[in-house]
Amino acid sequence: MFCSSLSNVSLGKGTYAIPDDAFSSCRSLPTITIPEGVTSIGSSAFSGCSSLTSATLPTGLESIGGSAFHGCGDLASIAIPDGTTSIGSNAFKECSSLSAVSLPASLESVGSGAFQSCTALASIALPGNVTSIGTSAFEHCSSLAVVTLPDSLVSVGWYAFRYCGALSSIAVPDGVTDLGDYAFYNCYSLASVYLSASLVNVGHYAFYRCYSLSSIVVPDNVTSIGNNAFEYCSSLGSVTLSAGLTSIGVRAFRSCSALSSIAIPDGVTSLGDYTFEYCTSLSTAVLSASLVSIGTGTFIRCYDLESIIIPDSVVSIGAYAVPR
Repeated sequence: MFCSSLSNVSLGKGTYAIPDDAFSSCRSLPTITIPEGVTSIGSSAFSGCSSLTSATLPTGLESIGGSAFHGCGDLASIAIPDGTTSIGSNAFKECSSLSAVSLPASLESVGSGAFQSCTALASIALPGNVTSIGTSAFEHCSSLAVVTLPDSLVSVGWYAFRYCGALSSIAVPDGVTDLGDYAFYNCYSLASVYLSASLVNVGHYAFYRCYSLSSIVVPDNVTSIGNNAFEYCSSLGSVTLSAGLTSIGVRAFRSCSALSSIAIPDGVTSLGDYTFEYCTSLSTAVLSASLVSIGTGTFIRCYDLESIIIPDSVVSIGAYAVPR
């Protein structure tokens, strides 16, 4: 906050690290070239440099600290050099002009909020060594239409791509076992989804309000679908549930108004409250042979569902469970 008029910085060859907060809020600084030999950029080193249009990073850079370039609203592109293994939390958050990002093959992790609210970013290709995408890493990247995920990926964090309204398709690699809560929340253009063959859990609200999604195949290793996972997926006409499924959360498919049929696998013992409420086109529902309980309002307002066979195993049926 004390360098708001600083417009030129020359760093010597003897520089090996940029300290935390070193140039924070230098709002008049238009460019920065970080010299060879620098291996780390500290937390908030250039945060709030709102006039920064160009940042040249050196080969040999290993880490970019949390919030390092947070709020550099004029920064249009960044090339992260080979050798960098991690991008810190919120490193490029709210870089609203950032439209081009080049990531190195050495990169292993993308921190929480790393590119959150980079509203000009249209595409991203994560390199082959990345194993994790942090919470909110690309949240609110409203122009993000193309995302390429590597086979090395193991986890997708909470809110990772929430509100990425331009995203039309996603293939979750087969190494991913857990899809975080709200991962693709309100990705309203998302029409095509491939889920990892090794996926075990679909998180709460994972595909909530993905209005364009027309079909989903839940792989056989998935044991649980979280609360509200596909709620308001109004174009979802085809759902294939995994043979290994044991749990379907509250309101998981609520207001999937195009869904015409559903077969609940035999491993499922309970249906949560309002699971299929307002599935107004649902005409066929085959229930699990081992079903024990049907929650409140599970099939309420499924106006096309004229009959349903309740298995002998059911001992509890909630209020308003069937169409009215």
